[in-house]
Amino acid sequence: MQAHFPIRGVVLAGLAGGLAELVWVGLCAGFGPLEASRVAHEVTASFVATPMSAMSVWLGIAVHLLLALAVAFGFAALLWWPLARHRAPVLTWVLAAATLSAVWAVNFGVVLPVLNPAFVTLMPPGVTLASKLLFGMSMAAVLTACTATLRAPNPQAPVRV
Repeated sequence: MQAHFPIRGVVLAGLAGGLAELVWVGLCAGFGPLEASRVAHEVTASFVATPMSAMSVWLGIAVHLLLALAVAFGFAALLWWPLARHRAPVLTWVLAAATLSAVWAVNFGVVLPVLNPAFVTLMPPGVTLASKLLFGMSMAAVLTACTATLRAPNPQAPVRV
């Protein structure tokens, strides 16, 4: 029997990755001069010129989570589903770390310097790379659990003899 693409699992994986980054930025803000609200506002400012406000912060969080879902669906459709789900779980983790490292490199090396240079200077490169790796590990954890669920026998399925 062919398994169906687990849309709910991928949504959870994307939200887990996006939330991991939000928690990381919040922790960094709690222990340093970084303002988490400024990071969220700059996400919004990357798409729409807007003054700093509560609305721009919430919009930045929403945009961040939507982008997290897009990354998770792209990863799942292009790499995880065709390549990793039938292999050792470590492949999911390695692919996720490599993919999110590449996303970080493109974002901070190419896209953001043009789109929103202020965003690039908000946090040190190591902090932003750690954020992306946390995204990847959170996403991989959910997808690995999803793979285990796909492989588990269905107790309600008829027994074939």
